[in-house]
Amino acid sequence: KKHKKKKKKKKRRRCAMNYRELLTKAKSTNRKGSGLRQHIREVLSEVPKEVRNELQGQPIGVWTRFLKLALTEKYESHRNDKNLYCKIRTNLISWPGAFEVSSEGVRYLGW
Repeated sequence: KKHKKKKKKKKRRRCAMNYRELLTKAKSTNRKGSGLRQHIREVLSEVPKEVRNELQGQPIGVWTRFLKLALTEKYESHRNDKNLYCKIRTNLISWPGAFEVSSEGVRYLGW
């Protein structure tokens, strides 16, 4: 009789980080967001009428630059955010109740 060779089981290498543990920690922490949409609403409520008329129908880039400037000026929490421009742009596009984005430009529906 020939003896069957036992296959060696490969040992799983353990990562230095336990991702499952990290994930549960991340889910359990009550992380409060910066409230970007709320801050955008507040900034836009303070815009004077002359500026409102100029902003309506402007391209998305103009809106995003305007909001970025206003938010960094008013709220300290947004000053060090390197992705603020992208976050604002994404919010403008994916916020149908407040903004109407088309090829002609962006219109704020709250005014």
